[in-house]
Amino acid sequence: MYFDGFNNDSILVNVVKSDFIFRAYFSPIIAVIGIVGNVFVISIFIKYRRNRFAIYSSVLAIVNIVILVFNTFLDDFLGRGISYATDWKIVIKIDVYSTGTCRFMNFIPNAMYCANAYIIVALSVDRYLLLTKPLKYNADKGVRGTCLTCVIIVGMALVLNFPLLLTYQLVINDFVNNSVENILNPEFECSLDNSALAHFELYSKSLFTLAIPTGIIIFLNAFIIFKLLFRYSSQSFIIQGANSLSEQSRFVGHLAVSCLFSVLFLPLSIVIVMRLLHNSKADNFDYLFLKALSKFLSSVKDISFGGNIFLYLLFMPNFRKRCKQMVTCYYNSHPSHYHCSQVFLSPARLSLLIQNDLKY
Repeated sequence: MYFDGFNNDSILVNVVKSDFIFRAYFSPIIAVIGIVGNVFVISIFIKYRRNRFAIYSSVLAIVNIVILVFNTFLDDFLGRGISYATDWKIVIKIDVYSTGTCRFMNFIPNAMYCANAYIIVALSVDRYLLLTKPLKYNADKGVRGTCLTCVIIVGMALVLNFPLLLTYQLVINDFVNNSVENILNPEFECSLDNSALAHFELYSKSLFTLAIPTGIIIFLNAFIIFKLLFRYSSQSFIIQGANSLSEQSRFVGHLAVSCLFSVLFLPLSIVIVMRLLHNSKADNFDYLFLKALSKFLSSVKDISFGGNIFLYLLFMPNFRKRCKQMVTCYYNSHPSHYHCSQVFLSPARLSLLIQNDLKY
């Protein structure tokens, strides 16, 4: 076995093994379930009701799908996991095929990580404003502004990560032969070069993609939870411009999604910052341990990209109802057209149909 050169009791080896096991057996499950789930999220939110929460959640689902395809499936599973699962009989590392694939396979996921984080930040700010100024920030207003915000966030994420297309390159492995970093490809690995731009990009990614948005989300969530608890205790929870129960479920759904993000990204942020502060030498145990731990936490964090649909189903009754209706309409061989239209029409349109007793 490739790990026989190590001390089996070593913490480092246990972390590395855990990372390979997770990528081999859990990453493909997360990718498949996550992609299907996010497609469901987009279908239900966009087709049923267009409000700010639905727009943010739909764009977030699109970003999640890109991450799950490029990072969770192509990089984590095909790039590393499948090699471990087959005892290295199958080795597929797309990022070392050429310099172009090396740069592209790092640029897309990192840009989408940034977009994902700041879309959740924008959604948190939106929930905060709706909670503190419900009359001014009506739940059903500002859809165009929300779409523009999402476009700007994704565009800025692509621009901020553009240096990755210039700084990633294929390098020859200089680790010892039994190194865990040398298992999958004994000749090359995709890594940042030693330029000043590469170092700046590494630090900016750690700060602006991980630490800052995670901190903002945690702060806003704490404030939102405090305000919600206060309003519930005083029985004064009223949201103008939308059904109160429906809007409450959106608040809870947002908190569930953002809390999952925070729980998975906070330890990763701390470990990466600690890794940057250590001496990056191949024989430095602390650095190697932090590097291995950051890779394992980076694999685990993908749960946040594939688990949103379960949080929506658990905490949002209307979403759960629409999802059930959509599945029922799809599998019913003789569906009622009127019944199925409930999934796709707005409440106002449905009310008009009911009043006129129209059947489709």
